[in-house]
Amino acid sequence: MAIMIPPEIPDNAPWSEKIIFKNLMHAPQARDWRVFHSQLVKQPKNTTKTREIDFIIVIPEGFSVICLEAKSGSYETRSKVWYRMPSREEVDSPLRQSKTAMHAFENELKPSPFRNQSLLSLGCAVTFIDGDLTLESVTRPHGESFIIDGVFIIEGKDARTPDKLCNQLATYTREMVRGKQNEEQRWIKKLTRDSSKYREAKIKAEEAVYRLQNYLEMDMTITPRPETITRAGLESLRPQLLLLTNDQRNSLKRVEINDRCVIDGAAGTGKTVLAMELARQLCEQGERVALLCSNPNLSRRFERWTETILNDKGGRVVAGTPTTLPLKAFGVDPALASRYQQRLDHSPNLEESLKFGYPDHNWKSFINETIKDLGTERIFDYLIVDEAQNLCDEVFLNLQDALLKDGLESGRWTLFGDFTNQNIISSQFGKDGRDALKVRGLNWSNDKLETNCRNTHEIAEAVAKFVDIESPPISGVHGPLVQIKYFESQETLGSVLDGLVCDLKDRKFYSRQIILLSSVSDGGFDAERLYGGWKLLNAGEAEEKAHKSLKDNEDVLSVSGDSSPKTLRYSDVYDFQGLESEVAILVLPVTDRQAKLAGGVALPQYEYLRRILYTGMSRAKAMLIIVAQESYKDFFEPPGL
Repeated sequence: MAIMIPPEIPDNAPWSEKIIFKNLMHAPQARDWRVFHSQLVKQPKNTTKTREIDFIIVIPEGFSVICLEAKSGSYETRSKVWYRMPSREEVDSPLRQSKTAMHAFENELKPSPFRNQSLLSLGCAVTFIDGDLTLESVTRPHGESFIIDGVFIIEGKDARTPDKLCNQLATYTREMVRGKQNEEQRWIKKLTRDSSKYREAKIKAEEAVYRLQNYLEMDMTITPRPETITRAGLESLRPQLLLLTNDQRNSLKRVEINDRCVIDGAAGTGKTVLAMELARQLCEQGERVALLCSNPNLSRRFERWTETILNDKGGRVVAGTPTTLPLKAFGVDPALASRYQQRLDHSPNLEESLKFGYPDHNWKSFINETIKDLGTERIFDYLIVDEAQNLCDEVFLNLQDALLKDGLESGRWTLFGDFTNQNIISSQFGKDGRDALKVRGLNWSNDKLETNCRNTHEIAEAVAKFVDIESPPISGVHGPLVQIKYFESQETLGSVLDGLVCDLKDRKFYSRQIILLSSVSDGGFDAERLYGGWKLLNAGEAEEKAHKSLKDNEDVLSVSGDSSPKTLRYSDVYDFQGLESEVAILVLPVTDRQAKLAGGVALPQYEYLRRILYTGMSRAKAMLIIVAQESYKDFFEPPGL
């Protein structure tokens, strides 16, 4: 699904543009594309005037940029004159419009990245949504695409279908390479014979695409006043927070040349995004990939995402937790699957126990029995572990070893984790999970993600301040300041939250953009009341609903039909690890880890509070509100400051 910029199309946009926008936004093949709608460029011969390009489509894997015009209605040409039918009104040629706009766009990019022996290609296309086009001296079947006067034409049958539209645009990227001038064709043929020079040219092309995306997206700062920010204003940050950073790209290159890698990164540096991208690439190469994590909610999201991956080489991505991944592996053997399910039924709280340190539960015996059933037939060609700091322990490493072809010692794997600050499920906070890998005598290549690409500058700085860590480099994306609200008691918390949610709702935020997070393991929210008219739904149940239906409705997650109130997700911090939300409301109530002293309540043990704040605050991508019991006031607002 393409990244759409802006993320929504205006209501007054032409019908033809709405169709293209919707199809590109929902097409799985376009997942790495960036689509810029309604871009204005200056006329080359008169810079005081501008020309609109309906869509600028950046296709990184094809090193191509396409300027696309979307036309509705019927057209006919006679003696190279264009007419709109049935009125026979003479109109400017859509082909000439497209070419002129493309040249105007290239003229703004000085020096042009598409010239001088570059792998990048720039093209222009016109799509006729209604599919009713009569071109003199050209006879083509309805629905077939073709090039006339250097313009790629997509007729209605293809334009109205997401898969066919993307296939046609991908075809055009190949046509553009073939259609380069003879000198450049000779250069490309010569280049492909020298693999080192081709890799160098490819890297330059990738960097050029990245610079072009930055140019189109621009740097953007919105109002720092959180009480005035609207949904539309907040969503203007979304495209920038989806950019792939340089160190993410460098990490992928390291993984390409090393069979075993550990990628370390603080919260928000893009570990999960990178894990998914690696899984996708391997799947499309025909690999059987295991994508393992500790959080069931994150696993459900992975599972939903794997359904969008298409390949014709037999590749497959299987996502799961230490309890669900083996069950999928046993799926080919009904007897083993049945035995494994019985074992699960006898240990229903295994995943829940991860929050508090698994040694007090049945993990060791459970996994040992699972490994016996797996036997020597290791299933997966490649292992990817996200949030690996939670699963770098002897018991879980034994399971990974049993699932992976050639095992952990000689097999191919990549672990993504925040091994220093985000080990929130371990009783030994701060223990480096890589120590367990060293004990096994494993060899691997290390890499580090250092740029925070999830959070706005304001959120990342607040995390560093309250958790007392050195903040990683932060993206240049600015957003609203972090808000801190206080409540007197658990009885008044509901009213405070209701007021905040009502305010967000008045500013047109959708319920799907908001998550209520609690520092206590069971959430601690009053699930019986409405917040802003929305009923609470556990984030885990929300993921299950989304997994059953891939449709992402505007206000998502209706409880039992259209007449029911929409729902607002809630979760404890533990269950939301690895996930994120545009808006997070982090609630810090009095917990059983706090001491009730005469005259007040002492703060929790510092390390416990630190890990809750670190993980909880960093879940917010663009807007964070902390709602704390008044006993926290001196922590957030120390006297004398």
